[in-house]
Formats: sequence, C-alpha cells, structure tokens
Amino acid sequence: MESRVTLSLVGATCLWVSAPAVLVAQLIIWFRTGAWPPWSFGDGCAFVGLGRPVVTWAAGQQIFDWVWSWPLWLGLFVSTAIMAALIPHARHD
Repeated sequence: MESRVTLSLVGATCLWVSAPAVLVAQLIIWFRTGAWPPWSFGDGCAFVGLGRPVVTWAAGQQIFDWVWSWPLWLGLFVSTAIMAALIPHARHD
C-alpha cells in the first residue's frame, strides 16, 4: 500500500509542477498570437490516455462534460488539490 501512496505523491507533485507550467505556456501563446489556446482538461486527459467518462445518470454526465471543458491549467490545479486531500486518508495495510 505504501507504493500506492508514493505513486500518488509523485502524481500530485507532477500535477502541481505542470499546472503553472501550462498556464505560463498558455499566457505566452496568448501574448504572442492574441488568442487563448483552446487546451481543455479533456485534451490533457486524452494526452495521457484517459478517455471521457460516460455515466448513465444525466446530471453526472453534465458534470463530467463541464469539468472536461475546463481550461487545462485549471483542471490540473483542481486535480492536484483533490489528490493532496486524499493522500493523508490513504490506508496503510
């Protein structure tokens, strides 16, 4: 179980570092071109091999669609916050 906690810590750290890097990259593109790059959280998840979740509950699907359309940097910050909140509650068996 400790390896899962370590892997979660590594994942949270990678997200924590990548979120500001993505925001800076998007700001640089915005200043150079005058247009905000359309990178969404769903694009970032697809980049690492995570597919769009499909649920049968209509309200749940709307929530997933809304989260998937967030800007990439915002999704990374929120993912980091969720992982950081869950890591202390991991069970050590």
